[in-house]
Amino acid sequence: TAYEIYQCDWSSDVCSSDLSTFQRYRRHLRPGAVAVDIGANIGAHTLPLAMLVGPSGRVLAFEPTVYAHAKLCANIALNSDLSTRIAAEQMMLTATESESAPPSLPSSWPLVHAVSRDEVHGGVPKGTVGARAGSLDSYLATRGIERVDFIKLDVDGYECTVLDGSAKTLARDRPILAFELAPDTLAGSGQSALGLLSRLFDLGYMVTPEDKDEPLHNASAFVSSIPRGASLNMFAFPDRQPPRERLTGSLP
Repeated sequence: TAYEIYQCDWSSDVCSSDLSTFQRYRRHLRPGAVAVDIGANIGAHTLPLAMLVGPSGRVLAFEPTVYAHAKLCANIALNSDLSTRIAAEQMMLTATESESAPPSLPSSWPLVHAVSRDEVHGGVPKGTVGARAGSLDSYLATRGIERVDFIKLDVDGYECTVLDGSAKTLARDRPILAFELAPDTLAGSGQSALGLLSRLFDLGYMVTPEDKDEPLHNASAFVSSIPRGASLNMFAFPDRQPPRERLTGSLP
C-alpha cells in the first residue's frame, strides 16, 4: 500500500499549504499544552500541533475513517520524535454516547476527478468500519484528562454536533478553537453557519476570521459574503460574557 506520508517541517510543502493557519497556532499554543485535533484526517495539522506543544504536551487526534486513520498513523510513525505526544483515535466525536458513526464519511480530496466526489465539498466518502463514537466530554472523563487548551475542529458539517458533546470541556477549560466555517457543507448536514456561530456565542466565545483580530460584529452579513461552495478558517476565543449582541440576523 502506498501512503502519502511525510515528515513534518515548517518549511515543507505539505505543512506550508496551511502556513497562515499554523502561524496562528504558534501565537496561541505553548509547550506543555493539550491540543485536540477533531477531524485529523492524515495528520497535516496533528503533526504541527505536536511540534508546538513540545515533549511535555499532548495531542489527541480523532479520525473515524479507515482510509485516513491509517495514513494518520503512518505519518505519526514516520515522525518518531513526535509520536509519543500523540494519541490517534479511530473515533467520531458526537453529541451523546448513544450515537454511532455513519457507514462512510468524506476523508479524501483527490486532485483528479472522482465519480463519487461530493458535489458540495468535493470529498470522497470512505468507510468507518471499526470506528467508535462518543462525546469529547466522555472521552476526556474516562481517561482522566483534566485540561484542554486548544481545539482544532474540521468535521465537514458535524461541527454543531461535536460542540454539543464538548459543552462541559468548553465551560471548564475555555480552550481556543480553530474551525472551518463552510455554509454549504453545514447546510448539507442539516445545520447552518449562523447556527454554528450562535452556539459559540451562547458558549461565551468571540469569533474572528483567521486573518483578522477583530471579532465579528455582523455575523449574518459575514456568512452571506462567503462564496457558494467556499469555506473560511476561523478562530474562537473565550469571552467573559456571551456577546449575543454581536450576532445579528435571524437564527435557525
